[in-house]
Amino acid sequence: MNLINKGSSFDDPCYDISTYQLIDTTAVYNLTEINGKPYLLNSRSDTVSIRSLKKGLKFYKDGRVVEFDNKLSEKTSEGTYCINTKKAEMEFKLKHVQAGTFLSREKLSIKNNTIVAEVLPSPQTKGYSKTYIKNNH
Repeated sequence: MNLINKGSSFDDPCYDISTYQLIDTTAVYNLTEINGKPYLLNSRSDTVSIRSLKKGLKFYKDGRVVEFDNKLSEKTSEGTYCINTKKAEMEFKLKHVQAGTFLSREKLSIKNNTIVAEVLPSPQTKGYSKTYIKNNH
């Protein structure tokens, strides 16, 4: 049975039986790298481990995805996904202090327990990649 992902810009049937062969809606996917690096430089030029930020993704069966900080705390961004044999994408409606609300789109590459999200360029970002690994605990 194909379902349409309501509340998103996706107009195709977005999830079906193949979706749950590609992602695990019972698991959390932890952010491990940004642009292929396991660290970043913060505003004070300190090196910060990506894993120490405790950011990740949680997928739900109704087409929702939550990007969270620190283990599903209050700092979350809720979005939608379209994952099947033809397409693998996510989108989030985000707020920017100068630009207001905007749509952030990400194309996904999924292989085994790893998801690489390519954040597409927009007026708010030049684009970058994020790597998530399924937490098996």
